[in-house]
Amino acid sequence: MEEASPIVTGATLLPTSLGAGLTRVGVALVLLGHQHPAFLLPMAALDDIFRGLTKPALRGIVSNLAAGHGLQQASSLLSFIGSATRILGPTTAGLLTASVGGG
Repeated sequence: MEEASPIVTGATLLPTSLGAGLTRVGVALVLLGHQHPAFLLPMAALDDIFRGLTKPALRGIVSNLAAGHGLQQASSLLSFIGSATRILGPTTAGLLTASVGGG
């Protein structure tokens, strides 16, 4: 397996993370500003594009930081955190919506 260049992965990770953050701010503005829900579709599409570019860059940085058995543990931890946030995020949002209200 060829190692990713830290310059390339770092140069990819920063703009994609910023882009994902900006799209999430855009989603918040659409929701808080009571805009038409159709504006959420391009925001969601952009967020998925940025996340799709961020994940390989993040894995490339992990492969530069860890080696051998540590690489397997670091990759497993990264995968676990991603899975946990995909489960806990919507669960927390559902609990908050049920307890506080939908708006």
